[in-house]
Amino acid sequence: MNIPPFENIAWKKRAQPGEGTDLLMSEKHVRPKILVVEDEEDSRSILSWLLEQEGYEIIEASDGRGAVETALRETPDLILMDISLPRIDGLQAIREIRAGLPDTPLTIIVMSAFDKHETREQSFAAGCDDYLPKPLDLEQLEAMIKRYLPLTQPGPPVKK
Repeated sequence: MNIPPFENIAWKKRAQPGEGTDLLMSEKHVRPKILVVEDEEDSRSILSWLLEQEGYEIIEASDGRGAVETALRETPDLILMDISLPRIDGLQAIREIRAGLPDTPLTIIVMSAFDKHETREQSFAAGCDDYLPKPLDLEQLEAMIKRYLPLTQPGPPVKK
């Protein structure tokens, strides 16, 4: 995946005594936050690591209840949600997250090994925005993330 690491980078000018002006990155770095919900630890760790390498802020949950609690507390920009999860399944977690964050722009992509028409319908009915069958195709995942989390390039320097 070749995704730019920061959604917004603000620039400012700083003059040092006796020096010219430099362009410095401001302290505000906005990285899209992705919640990875997967009960299989190795899969969750690998996916999280790959996304982190692309500059995303990653938070994780290993079960449906943890997904709901984390989403309501952290308000991610995007959730990658497995369906088959302990405690509560991914579909119920999606419904609870949507109910708890009704006015928050949030993208939920279901990842599931159950690639049947019925499973897709249930996922969309629960409130997901897209569906990705497992095993994951990383190019397809990259395209989905770019579609839902368009990253902007840094603008020209801002004069202060």
